[in-house]
Amino acid sequence: MEIGVSGWSIPLDKFVKGGLDKLELVARKTVIVVYKGVIMDTPVDEGRARGGWMSSVGAPASPMTASEGFEGEMTQTFDLDPSGRETVEEMKNMVTQDWKPLTGEKAIMANNVPYINALNEGHSKQSPKHFVQLNVIRAGGIAQDAAAGGSGE
Repeated sequence: MEIGVSGWSIPLDKFVKGGLDKLELVARKTVIVVYKGVIMDTPVDEGRARGGWMSSVGAPASPMTASEGFEGEMTQTFDLDPSGRETVEEMKNMVTQDWKPLTGEKAIMANNVPYINALNEGHSKQSPKHFVQLNVIRAGGIAQDAAAGGSGE
């Protein structure tokens, strides 16, 4: 089957494929921008909270703890990343290489630093109160920009 308009046509399977590719690209760009915003808005003292963001597919990541050396559900991470560059890069790799947005898989971002909720509630004056929620609220505008061919930022 083909779709035709005023002298041109495109096979339906190619039309749908192009649409799905664009939808996947918009989903990836949106998640990357939202997650990057959360990471970069995380207040920095030593960089533990910023380095504590972990991204994964399907379920929250369970890193090994540096002090206890075992793998457990949401054990504390001790990664320091004051600039956020390494954490953002790891997240981008997960979103672009591991996550399949059109399959129903969830892209998950979590932070198990014990004081992350206090930081999000405004404990630090370095970031706005509810910086996580503020970045999620931006997702609609980010998706619109990405769908129009922008970077999403």
